[in-house]
Amino acid sequence: LFSVFLLGCLVWLLPLVLLTGITDLITVAGKQTLGHFSDFGGTAITENDWSIRMNNFVRSIWSDGLGGYWPERSWVTIVLSLPMIYIGYYATLNMVAILRKEHTWKMILFSLFVYTIWVFFFQNIIYKSRHILPILVILLMFFTMGQNKMFTTVRMYSAMVVIFFISLIVVTSVLVSQHAKPTAVAKLKDSIINSTNKNTIISIPLINYYLRENGVQANFINIHKLDQLEIDRETKLNGAMVIGDFNEMFSSEFMIIPDTIFYHNPYMNRMWSSIETYTIVNKQYGK
Repeated sequence: LFSVFLLGCLVWLLPLVLLTGITDLITVAGKQTLGHFSDFGGTAITENDWSIRMNNFVRSIWSDGLGGYWPERSWVTIVLSLPMIYIGYYATLNMVAILRKEHTWKMILFSLFVYTIWVFFFQNIIYKSRHILPILVILLMFFTMGQNKMFTTVRMYSAMVVIFFISLIVVTSVLVSQHAKPTAVAKLKDSIINSTNKNTIISIPLINYYLRENGVQANFINIHKLDQLEIDRETKLNGAMVIGDFNEMFSSEFMIIPDTIFYHNPYMNRMWSSIETYTIVNKQYGK
C-alpha cells in the first residue's frame, strides 16, 4: 500500500517538476501555502469569530449539503427536514451498534474526525461550502444504514420515504433550474455593459479581473490600493461605481449613494450571492 501511495505521488509530482522546474515549483507552492492560511481568507487565522465559523460549518453540512431547513429557506425544506431527522435518529442508533463490533467503522469515524478538525480551522468554511463534501460521503453512508434500520422498525416507513424523496426532488429541481440562470456577478457585468456612464469602477481585484475579462471597458481601481494611487480625485472618482460596501474608505468630500443590489440564491452558489453597488459623487459638484 505504501508503494502504491508513493507511486501515485510520483505520477502526480514528476510532470509538475518537469514542466515547471523544481525551484519555481517550490516557490509557487510556498506562496500558495502561505496564501491559503493568511491571504485568501476564510481560515481560523484570518476569520477567527468562532460562533460564525461553527454556524457556517453546521449550515454547510445540514442545509447546503443535505438540503435541510435554515432560516430564510423555502418551507419545502421543512418538509424535507422532518423525515431526514427521523432517518438520522435511526442512523445514530445503528452507528452506535456497529461501532461496538466493527473496527473498520471506528477507523472511518476517526478519519472523519481528523478531517473535520482540518476543515473547521484551516479551510474557507466562511465563504465556501464545498469543503464538507468528504464529510457528507460518510454521513450519507450512515443515513443509508439508518434508512435500512427504519425499514424493519417503523410502520410509516413507506410514507416517510415518499415524503422525503418528493420534497428532495422539488428542492433539487429548483436549484438545478437556478444554475442555468446568471449569478449576481454575471447580472452585474451585463448591467455595466448595457450602461453608458460607468467609466470608472472601484472594487476588489478579483471582481475587477472578472469584469475586465468578460468585456467590460472601464478604468478599474483595486480597492485595497485606493489610498496608494495618485489620481485626479475630481475627474477620476466623481461618478465612479463602487462594487461592495467600502464607504468608510472614502473621505468626507464624497457622497456614497446606494445604487443596485444584484442577487442570486446562496444555496446555489455562495460566492458573491449578494453584490451591492454605489455611486460616488463629489459634494463640490453635487449630483
